[in-house]
Amino acid sequence: MVKLANASKPKKTAKSVAQQKALSKKKAQQNVHKMGDAAAYKAALTRPFSLEAGGARVTDLYCTPTVARTIKRTFTLQSGSAGTFDMVFLPHPSCPIFSPRGSIVSGVQWWLADNPATQVANGRVDTLDTQLAAELATYRVVSCGIKISATCTGSQTSGLVVMGTVPFAGSLPYSNTVGGQLDNAGPASTIGDWLNDNGIPSTNGTNIDTSQVPNMAKAQTYTTQTLETSSLQIVPRITSPEAFRWRKTKDSSFGFDTVDQTSLSYIISGDAGYLDCSGFEAVVVAGTGLVASTPIFTVETIFHVEGVAKLSTSSLNAEANKPSPVNWSGFVDAMSSAAQSPAVQLIASSAVDSLKTSLMALLL
Repeated sequence: MVKLANASKPKKTAKSVAQQKALSKKKAQQNVHKMGDAAAYKAALTRPFSLEAGGARVTDLYCTPTVARTIKRTFTLQSGSAGTFDMVFLPHPSCPIFSPRGSIVSGVQWWLADNPATQVANGRVDTLDTQLAAELATYRVVSCGIKISATCTGSQTSGLVVMGTVPFAGSLPYSNTVGGQLDNAGPASTIGDWLNDNGIPSTNGTNIDTSQVPNMAKAQTYTTQTLETSSLQIVPRITSPEAFRWRKTKDSSFGFDTVDQTSLSYIISGDAGYLDCSGFEAVVVAGTGLVASTPIFTVETIFHVEGVAKLSTSSLNAEANKPSPVNWSGFVDAMSSAAQSPAVQLIASSAVDSLKTSLMALLL
């Protein structure tokens, strides 16, 4: 009887053991990296103002190297002579809010879309184009959010604040400063046209109809006194695949009407993609019964963006070599969590102060 010799197993050398350990370590680091990216994206969609949301990028199948940026702004809203204010929060970091009633303190004058030489009497927008265009060639919004709190006290806390949302599928309200050039790439010629085109109720063709805001989606009404002790936090939801589309940070070309190339009124944007802000909800906020002509509310906005760095920006070269995270299960989980979490929340000021105290204790 002949016995077959057992096949000898390859001996483990020091080199092979070291290679296996290095491979295992690399895989572990990749798993941790993926979990971190997925957690940050999930936090960005549900709690954009949280520390965990910092550095968030979309964990979809796009893997070209990108950088993450967080853009925060703070505004003051002032009531008008009739004790009212209005504003729209848009999912675009270059023009996050505008007010047909001119409620934004130090806001930029709004220009009509069909005539670059005409300014709207009361309309105000806020623009911040240079921060994106200085570093990024293209970008997309990962998530965004808005906080509203009252800064008034005592007898100034009269009145109501009402908010609602609308899926947004349009362009920015026209401003000659967005994109860095004079053009008429805006979608409509009057404030009323722009509001109506985007599903926002208007009155007299100029202002937001505050009486109709309670009929909008996710509508909520609060007293000014409530917002003195709590912040209203709103997280716009993703409404279409447009949210994941890459956009330019600045227009770089002109287009001319073939009939009259010499008239400024015919100069249009050659590529108006930088004006588009589709894919997320817009948030409409209005106030009534307020103390007249008084700065009453502070508005904080936050945008987490992912972008492709410009080659000329040497300070970003090392960071720009980091591939955009690919974690499809994490992407689905983040989207599911965003759908199930509340989009509108009241956060008590005492809770915020307590959180700040805890964080300071950890840092000291």
